[in-house]
Amino acid sequence: MTTENKYHQFNEDELKVLAYLKNMKQYAPDNFGYLIYHGVSAREMIKFLEHPEKYGDFDFSFVCNLFTAIRKTYKNCIIERPEVPVQTTEDKIIASILKTSNNAFKTLYANERMINKSHLIAYLTRDEVIWNWNNRLLLVVQKKVEELKAEMGRHFDITG
Repeated sequence: MTTENKYHQFNEDELKVLAYLKNMKQYAPDNFGYLIYHGVSAREMIKFLEHPEKYGDFDFSFVCNLFTAIRKTYKNCIIERPEVPVQTTEDKIIASILKTSNNAFKTLYANERMINKSHLIAYLTRDEVIWNWNNRLLLVVQKKVEELKAEMGRHFDITG
């Protein structure tokens, strides 16, 4: 009879969450330390997914919370890749404005934990790096770009 503990073997969905989190760490490093998914930090989930054996002496409810957060993160963040439209002249102009102005439209991304101005510029210029982003990051940036375009439209209507 063996009393050896066997650690949890993560399934494909759980490993997709690990890949998602590592991608966030690589392509959104400025804000990564602040990311919390369903009450658990992104860093803690990566540590757990990479080394579950180190959590053997942790409180059972804490480990259960990690599994719950991983499951919910999969459900909410692992999504289909959004289509990236062809770059327009409007995209080029907005990227140029963002590059030259330190405070232009800062309110759009100031409270966003995932992205910053460099993400918006990379998307607007269709930089190669956007093809390496995970699907969720790409979707968040696309939505912020749409909000940015709407806000610019309102400003131009006002100054008309």
